[in-house]
Amino acid sequence: SALGFSQNYDKVITIDSILDSDVPYSYRGMRAGELILEKDNVELIKINSKDFNFSEHEKEFDAVYVDGNHTTAGCMQDIMNAQRIIKPGGLIFVDDYFNPCFGVRPAFDQVKCAEKFRIEGMDIVFIVGE
Repeated sequence: SALGFSQNYDKVITIDSILDSDVPYSYRGMRAGELILEKDNVELIKINSKDFNFSEHEKEFDAVYVDGNHTTAGCMQDIMNAQRIIKPGGLIFVDDYFNPCFGVRPAFDQVKCAEKFRIEGMDIVFIVGE
């Protein structure tokens, strides 16, 4: 997800506890974590999101992409943290909504906010920052 954002935004900050993901995804023979390191406009903060101090970044970001903890409680916490750091009118994207193996859908459906959207045919849903 940070790779996609890095093509459309001047600066991307990604919080990830696993740099060398065990996900068997690769592009040009490199895993996602290795590809991120090649990007000049991406800053990687290697930490679990539950341990990150979000209070230092309130209302700072134009877009946040949540694709981390897939439990309902963990995803809910990530979404609530994203709501703290998103600028008014910014977008919070939440991945894996339609995957029945994860707790993303129940977390997203519990979120209290003014506007939530589901994109038909995609596994991503989003929230507009208040």
